[in-house]
Amino acid sequence: MNIQSFQLNISYSDEKEAVEMHNKLRCLLPYIAAIASASPICEGKKLFADTRLYYYRTNQKEIPLICNDVIPERISSLKEYKSILKKIYAELIKRDAYRLCREWVNSRGVIFRFSRDCLEIKIMDEQECIKSDVALAAFILSLLKAEVREFGRDELVRKLDSAMRYGTAELKSELWHLFKHAKENAEDEEKRYLDIVKDRIENGSLAERIVAKSDDVEEIIKMCEKLSKCLERNEVFLNLLYNFENNRGTDPLHTTKP
Repeated sequence: MNIQSFQLNISYSDEKEAVEMHNKLRCLLPYIAAIASASPICEGKKLFADTRLYYYRTNQKEIPLICNDVIPERISSLKEYKSILKKIYAELIKRDAYRLCREWVNSRGVIFRFSRDCLEIKIMDEQECIKSDVALAAFILSLLKAEVREFGRDELVRKLDSAMRYGTAELKSELWHLFKHAKENAEDEEKRYLDIVKDRIENGSLAERIVAKSDDVEEIIKMCEKLSKCLERNEVFLNLLYNFENNRGTDPLHTTKP
């Protein structure tokens, strides 16, 4: 199955805001990964809820510092962040990989893109439709306005591993807590899309739904055919299952534009 991703860029106005957002996002990464998990099938077999994340975590094994197991370090300044980049570049230079010494080579789940004054979230497997991309963006932006609980690195890695393997299954209570805060801080337009996130927390991510309905190769093929319609119609997978195509008036989230 396709293992592309959805990358979200969030601008910042000054260093204080940038550092604060970075540290919040690092603690949200496991939950974002859980909700966005969408690649459970690899070469015709079920693997992890987020198989993309599995390969993402292992493809820098020659220089582990580049990926840092996806979880970024907590920082107190942009200078501290840039010192991490310098360490990555030093490892690349040892291998004559000068061309890769760019800010985007950092493969943590969230990185700074100084060239455009923003933070880039790279962890999301998300690949359902544009509407669901917008829903995930609304969820994240709303949470950045709220207080976010701090976790140590080992705990974040453990939660991320759970998200990779099982999607939302082991993180339900924490996800509901975050959803409550997102709803409280969301703007009116964002609230319209948060129902998509709510449904994923309640009934499982796209990956969990695919696994539940794909027991053999034939069913996987049929599932892929249904999923292709999600992008074509900009419709979330749940709506296609319930044939909202014939009852659009009852679907408050149906729209041809995000």
